[in-house]
Amino acid sequence: MALLGLGGAVAYGTMPLTGRFADQGQARAGVMIGYGLVSLAFAGFALTPAPWLLYVLAVVAGLGYAFLSPAWAALVARVLPVAQRPAAWGVLMTVENAGTALGPLLGGLALAKAGVPGPFVLGAVLAGLTSAGYVVFRRVFQEARG
Repeated sequence: MALLGLGGAVAYGTMPLTGRFADQGQARAGVMIGYGLVSLAFAGFALTPAPWLLYVLAVVAGLGYAFLSPAWAALVARVLPVAQRPAAWGVLMTVENAGTALGPLLGGLALAKAGVPGPFVLGAVLAGLTSAGYVVFRRVFQEARG
């Protein structure tokens, strides 16, 4: 509980700062940093480190979420075409909900196949691939600079 509380406190405590980062035209970078930090934290959790290091990793994960959450919202608001925004938002939410529905299944399979580190390895790989996807497909997510 302390790890979740610490990660949550870091996320919500730093979100005003990371939100400003996204608002200054750095939304894509914020998403990449956020997913990168989440990937790093999950990889660290998978290594089952010393208990004190778990708290450091909780801070890293919280900071990753603090970058990711406002940056993703800002990026979506800037990239989706205004005329098709409701339909496009519906598609994004459908994909996001499919991921939410599949998460426990994939996590359970990873736990069954690889033990306790399995879900963290899977999470680290998925977050790392997502961060890399924003680099590879950066033209799609190009932000208008004001």
